[in-house]
Amino acid sequence: MTIKDEKMINLIGFARQMNCTDIHISMNSPAMLRRRGELIKTNFEATNDEIRKMILSMLNEDGDNLIKERTDLISTFETPVPDVYRQRVSIFRQADQIAASIRLLPDVLPSMESLNIPEAVINNIVIPGGITFITGPAGSGKTTSASVILQYVIDNYPLHVITGEDPVEYVFKNGRSTVHQRQIGSDSESFSDVCRFAAIEDTDIIFISDVSDFETLNAIVSSAESGISVIACLNSGSVLQTLDAIDELCPHERRERFRMRLSNVLRSIVTQKLVPATEKSETILINEIMISTDEIVEVLRTDKKGKVNDIMQAGGMIGMHTFNSILVKLCSGGIISKETAIKYSPDRTDLMHYLR
Repeated sequence: MTIKDEKMINLIGFARQMNCTDIHISMNSPAMLRRRGELIKTNFEATNDEIRKMILSMLNEDGDNLIKERTDLISTFETPVPDVYRQRVSIFRQADQIAASIRLLPDVLPSMESLNIPEAVINNIVIPGGITFITGPAGSGKTTSASVILQYVIDNYPLHVITGEDPVEYVFKNGRSTVHQRQIGSDSESFSDVCRFAAIEDTDIIFISDVSDFETLNAIVSSAESGISVIACLNSGSVLQTLDAIDELCPHERRERFRMRLSNVLRSIVTQKLVPATEKSETILINEIMISTDEIVEVLRTDKKGKVNDIMQAGGMIGMHTFNSILVKLCSGGIISKETAIKYSPDRTDLMHYLR
């Protein structure tokens, strides 16, 4: 859908010129922009009626009726030519009024090289029957990174790819692979349905944009067990937190059995963060990577997750590394400050051993 509201188009254009990632608009308040992780005020002025019109212009159906029926709506839209950009918007109610948070999606996907993804992760994705998680905190660019990886696979391997997305953020281009993108709510009822029907649709790879409940988690594990490769996004702050989050989604009485199932199909975890560089205009993508080995399988089966960081630190030859190893390199090179390294470290005690 392409929006036509001039004020909304101008605000998005201004935010993109400022290299912002998000816009927040609400009534009786100035628009706020997020830049390099921090919120800044704008001088943007509009009446409440204009703001309401701007917000409703971002919905692809009858906005007034939709917002009366539901308290939260998520959609994507484009700005018109010549500057065609895609945005994701979350529209919600607060204080009996409507407000919106808008994510400005990159107009061009980053390169595979910029993600610092080892070849072993790609190999794990194109081998049948495994799961690769792309994780990170909200706003860290998980979907963007997953899309870069998926487009690379689509360009280079002859496979059938099906996605389950809520919403569809990036429109993939067919390459050597053919891809079918399914929007949850309009093209499929749920992520689990996407997985269930993919099994009879000659599918090689499934991409699931959000794993936030056990039904979805169980569905992707079942898909991997059936021989389909799965790429899935999940909110977490580190590889270890990803494994904890998976445990938390699983009912307690089923965890022991589920750990065994997961250990058989988990192939890789890539967890990422965005950290501010000493150059004020730059933000740097960093990640830590776990690749399944016999040691990792044993750790998962015996629930000894505390050993994962040591295994990643020792696994550099096959592409594994921790956040701390990357933070130390960036700090030593003057690319980020010591304060930034400490702030974004998942294990500050360990980090300080290397920064002294």
